[in-house]
Amino acid sequence: MGSESRVTQVWHLTAAAERVGLSPRRIRRYVRLGLLRPARVEGRELWFGERELARLRKIRRLVALGFGAEHVAVVLRLVDELAAARRALAAYERAGTAGPREDRPAAFESPAE
Repeated sequence: MGSESRVTQVWHLTAAAERVGLSPRRIRRYVRLGLLRPARVEGRELWFGERELARLRKIRRLVALGFGAEHVAVVLRLVDELAAARRALAAYERAGTAGPREDRPAAFESPAE
């Protein structure tokens, strides 16, 4: 998976479940539904890093608020897209090419501007 090169510590499914307060069965369901990707898969064994544990905590909070799996997927996708847009904007500005506001894509502007 894409996060393998940046993962420094990983936990087996059982240990990850204990760390986030979910059952291994529930985590496997979230993986099956596409809400989460393990940092590593070795045969049938799933391994999770800090990034995946943080995502599991978000999923747990959304489910506790009453969101169903489809709605959790939408929220997570939007959170991921926002994070990607912020990274792109930061790279754009670091490159010194931010220029006047008219040159920036509308997606990077805040509603107050």
